[in-house]
Amino acid sequence: MNNIPEYLQAANDEFININGVPHLIKVEFIPFRDVPAATKYFLQSKLDIDYNAQIALEIMGIEGENAQLERFTHCKLGGFDRKPDIDHDSASMNVEYFDCFYRKDCPAKAQKLMCSCFPGRNGTTLHPAELEVMKLIAQGKSEKEIAAIRDKSVSTIHSQTASIRKKIEAVSVQDIVRFAINNNII
Repeated sequence: MNNIPEYLQAANDEFININGVPHLIKVEFIPFRDVPAATKYFLQSKLDIDYNAQIALEIMGIEGENAQLERFTHCKLGGFDRKPDIDHDSASMNVEYFDCFYRKDCPAKAQKLMCSCFPGRNGTTLHPAELEVMKLIAQGKSEKEIAAIRDKSVSTIHSQTASIRKKIEAVSVQDIVRFAINNNII
């Protein structure tokens, strides 16, 4: 991104685990325009085959190849998760879910098409709304409190909580909290 948000500039270090030993690494943020051409070419090849992302960019009103590629990159790879974002050897991307500062202004339909969903168990996926509910559950909030915070009905939050339990095979709130902690969701 050309204007790196202040909160990202402040978050310039991260712990990673290498063979069971924690290491503190420094993270350097560079403007998107300074990303190496080979990396941009790789990312463009991924965007070219991601039709859902293309539709999401259209819904968001993002025009221009560079602007679209920058947003696609941010939406797919913008968080810290202790894994490399791109593995050029296997030509793969480690798409990740993270607390995106764009989310509050992003149309819900675009989020469903673009935002990375977090893998549950048995091939299921936790969607961004479910992850937000999971975080609030982990903070000790009741369904009624979560409904008020999310401006949703209690029945909607109850359904989302049931969906979360099913997708991660949780039988208790403690299982949900454990899953959130173990997967760096909170």
